Amino acid sequence: MSSAPYTYDLSLLDKSREKWLSSSGIRLVYKDIFEHLLSELKGHHILEVGSGIGNGKDFIPHLVTSDIVKTKYVDQAVSCYELEEVIPSNEEALWDAIIGVDVLHHLEFPIQFFKSASKALKRGGRIVLCEPAATRWGRAFYNRFHHEPCNLESIQSPYCFSADKDDEFSNMAMSVALFERDKVHLTPEFQAIALKLRRLSYAYVISYPLSGGYSRGQYAPSWFIQCMIRLERMLPQSWLKHIALRNFITLEKI
Repeated sequence: MSSAPYTYDLSLLDKSREKWLSSSGIRLVYKDIFEHLLSELKGHHILEVGSGIGNGKDFIPHLVTSDIVKTKYVDQAVSCYELEEVIPSNEEALWDAIIGVDVLHHLEFPIQFFKSASKALKRGGRIVLCEPAATRWGRAFYNRFHHEPCNLESIQSPYCFSADKDDEFSNMAMSVALFERDKVHLTPEFQAIALKLRRLSYAYVISYPLSGGYSRGQYAPSWFIQCMIRLERMLPQSWLKHIALRNFITLEKI
């Protein structure tokens, strides 16, 4: 495995926290994201990987936050490839759920992450992720407006990739490659590590861009963003599969 210690600039965390506190729009979007995640969760012992500024605790107070290094924003340092070494409490040896937002597409070895997560989960426990979606609109949007690549064609078995010139790993098309394009091929591989895909769903068309994310200013008033979130929830998955910017992945340990 690579010796790269992390895949994003930790110095940006304070700026992200400032943006989080100042932007009601981005808080609305992430509130909805964590509501999606919560709807898929079972049990009380929940670990979040790649927690960043730890805003998940705003929505799940009992959440255990983590990142590749210990910062003031997270509870502990955890490697996504060594999750079985982290236990939730003295009373419990395994986790009920492991969640992550915008983590999978930064992992050099995503399959290794799932192997480790499966070992760390109770039977019936779940991995629930929110990721960028390489839909038709998603690829066009991210390749035009985002600095990270969204290249579905470059993701092939064994689903790992090299660092870029800044020693970072990212491909925003990873979730679609693993759980849509190559689902049939990978189902036996996931079954071999005691995981099955329960659900792949799509969400968000313009509400997230209107919030400005962490890098730009808010483009619309918060009331309008909230209306768009509600409207987008009403759209059928058959449409969102082509026009959504994000997806939610739920796997269960069998």
